[in-house]
Amino acid sequence: MAAVEHYQFALELAKSGWFENRDRVLAATRVVDADDPPAPPAEWDGMDEVTCEVCYTDVPREKMDGLPCGHWACASCWEGYARTLAQDKSLLLAPVCQDCDHPVTERLLRKALAPNPAMLGRWKRWKFSDFAAVDTATRACPHGDCGFVCRYPKGVARDVVCPSGHVFCFACGLEGHNPASCHDAATWRHTLQDDSMDLKWIQSNCRPCPKCGMMIEKNQGCQFMQCGKHAHSGVIAKGSGCGFQFCW
Repeated sequence: MAAVEHYQFALELAKSGWFENRDRVLAATRVVDADDPPAPPAEWDGMDEVTCEVCYTDVPREKMDGLPCGHWACASCWEGYARTLAQDKSLLLAPVCQDCDHPVTERLLRKALAPNPAMLGRWKRWKFSDFAAVDTATRACPHGDCGFVCRYPKGVARDVVCPSGHVFCFACGLEGHNPASCHDAATWRHTLQDDSMDLKWIQSNCRPCPKCGMMIEKNQGCQFMQCGKHAHSGVIAKGSGCGFQFCW
């Protein structure tokens, strides 16, 4: 997985890089090709309790856990370290050993975060979001803490629906706006946010019917207007407008 992330989820590049020079990929990803969890230190043989080198507390041997770099700590210390990491996204997504710069394995990180479901959920959301940031075929749902990552389905419009039901544009990551382009949607949002522009646009393009007062927009054509109808023909909406004719 680390190799795939290193190649930004380009699977073919990851495969070729791995088989061409496996050691170079391991060095670039800072992954040690070793057992996880590692074998306990030989000096622990026959001991029921060992001393944690972080908190200096004697704990049952089975409560200790370590990394391939050889550094061990008790479950309580790993959990406390995970709580510290969880306060910063960059630290939680690329955690290193408390005593060196060896990466904390995903197995150990999951185990340390497990007692706190909220922190474990945060790590998963950040990991998925980070994955979506580098994989051009995926995008994280932009709605609050939704947490879902969507893969763009080929052959459909740019708007996608996440499993929570949120509709958003895959191209710009904002609220769905199909069939309008991202540029047109952005322009319209900017216009809506500026009340003064709304008022100016209405004053320039709309007038009330002289008879019934219904607001009418003139977007093209001659000066002939008929309330409730398109120019010269076609009812806009049944029951709307009085039919009064006037010159714009």
